[in-house]
Amino acid sequence: MTEELEVVPARFFVNRYVRYKYAWAHARRKFFDAQGSHGPEARRVLTLIGRLYSVERLGLEPERLLAWRQRHSCRRLAQLRAELDRLSLIVLPRSALGEALGYTLNNWTALTRYIEAPFLAIDNNHSERQIKQLVIGRKNWMFAGSEAGAESAAVLYSLVVSCKLAGVDPFAYFRDVLLRIHTSTPTPRCRRTRDRSASPS
Repeated sequence: MTEELEVVPARFFVNRYVRYKYAWAHARRKFFDAQGSHGPEARRVLTLIGRLYSVERLGLEPERLLAWRQRHSCRRLAQLRAELDRLSLIVLPRSALGEALGYTLNNWTALTRYIEAPFLAIDNNHSERQIKQLVIGRKNWMFAGSEAGAESAAVLYSLVVSCKLAGVDPFAYFRDVLLRIHTSTPTPRCRRTRDRSASPS
């Protein structure tokens, strides 16, 4: 059995301020689970969320995607918000559907932020799939040894996943980079890194 990935909001910077973006996949899952007790209402919300995803599945270029979001997704979000507001008045807050409504309405700004820029995805499913192996196996390598070791592991994982996404053999990439570093004149930063790694712990 695989572990469910933690719900961690994505962060990005605008004018030096951190802004959060939540994933619609997590909100959708809550309504999916609420079908057992509030079938018709939950399915209605799932249909409206599905209309948001239909825009994303078009595979448009960034500029066209942003235009389609502004033209279609904004209107569909307004329809979804109206339905959520209506249900929130008649559904018990502690019910499964009530909790799904509370989560979505409380995080509405972060959930709808993806329409502001084409580089923001509607959810983070793609990123979660890339780190799935790490999440599944983290109990086997729970301790990194040190904070610096954990940071190095994060960098290496990011490089490996980036290679896979670009269709590059990770081993060939690291071999090429390390050979270039070994044969090139070290920069001050490289010398500091080398000296730090060589110093006793």
